[in-house]
Amino acid sequence: MKRMRLISPLLPALFGCISVVFGAGPLGPPTASLKQGQFGIAVEYARSGSDWEVTGRTIEGTMSSVRSNMFIAQPAYGLTDDWEIYALLGISNTEWKDFDGGYEFAYGFGTKVTFEKTENTAWGLLFELQWNKSNDSGTMDLADVNAASADYSVDVSYYDITIALGPTWKVTEDLRLYGGPFFYVLEGDLDVKGGGIDASSNLSEKTLFGGYVGAEFDICPSSSWYGEFRFTGDTWTFGTGVGWKF
Repeated sequence: MKRMRLISPLLPALFGCISVVFGAGPLGPPTASLKQGQFGIAVEYARSGSDWEVTGRTIEGTMSSVRSNMFIAQPAYGLTDDWEIYALLGISNTEWKDFDGGYEFAYGFGTKVTFEKTENTAWGLLFELQWNKSNDSGTMDLADVNAASADYSVDVSYYDITIALGPTWKVTEDLRLYGGPFFYVLEGDLDVKGGGIDASSNLSEKTLFGGYVGAEFDICPSSSWYGEFRFTGDTWTFGTGVGWKF
């Protein structure tokens, strides 16, 4: 059994980032897969659904069944055999009732640490932080957030943070299963102008914990496909991606 002592000093740094805008892409395995000095890149797609709480003096209520699509490129680098870092670069949108926000630039970063290994199972910790935004204008029914139907300009910006802990289990030489619990935070802003309103409110989610499960299959020695489903009490995400190692 191999244990990695790097995780102890790393934990304060990860949780410290929380004090630092809903589109959630696939997390992939919670364990590092790159060797030291190795590069990798993945191309991912995710479809998400969520309920957002809106709090403010003028605009408040619940935005139910918010949807998001995300297309992301994820370049990665292995700092050690058990620790990798990666960036998130792509586009995402937000859809809710009459609000059909166009695709905007989405970005973020993350890291994975493997801290324990056995013959067929590895345990790891994942941290990811991502920003997204979307906007739309036109006639919208915003009754759910205490605003009558009118011509509005609406801007949505938010960030989400995920910290996941779990195993990656080697089923065969080419197939691995992974998943586990995660801590999740979503915070952001909803800006509405029009219909006699010029207000900004906070966006958030009540549920802080969830779980996810996925599978990764080797297409060839240097590339793999993975797909997963993740959920909290207010959020679900289906994600898939293809990754390459160099």
